[in-house]
Amino acid sequence: MSNQFSKISENRLFKRFIIFTILLAAVVVGVQTYKEFAQKYSSLLSILDGFILLVFIIEAGIKILAKGKSLKIILKTDGMYLIS
Repeated sequence: MSNQFSKISENRLFKRFIIFTILLAAVVVGVQTYKEFAQKYSSLLSILDGFILLVFIIEAGIKILAKGKSLKIILKTDGMYLIS
């Protein structure tokens, strides 16, 4: 099963989609700094924020599942997680 997720995470289209999402997130953050624009299009920006978050959650899930049983999650003393 982890082999299937590994193929997905290494797929060229998947990587390009993630890069597109990163660029979209940058644009959304940028336009949110313009108060009038952000107020006028708050619904659209909210939908885009939710979409971007969902994409990143799915990406993280795919990459974690691609790692398989060798995944180790360690809670560090400062409250941060180290995933290796």
